[in-house]
Amino acid sequence: MVDSAVNRDELWVQVVQERAIQFAKANAEAGFALASGLAKAKDLHPQVEISGPSSPSGQQ
Repeated sequence: MVDSAVNRDELWVQVVQERAIQFAKANAEAGFALASGLAKAKDLHPQVEISGPSSPSGQQ
């Protein structure tokens, strides 16, 4: 009984860890895409559009 509880806990930890890694990878990719878009922008207007209304630079 104790062994099965430990196995369940280990599986749960693995699932949570895998999901956290997936989230971190997706977040990093999105951050790099945003940074790339901002670096390619030639003036302030495209930067505001890229960063969106929820970012501090996009608020008026």
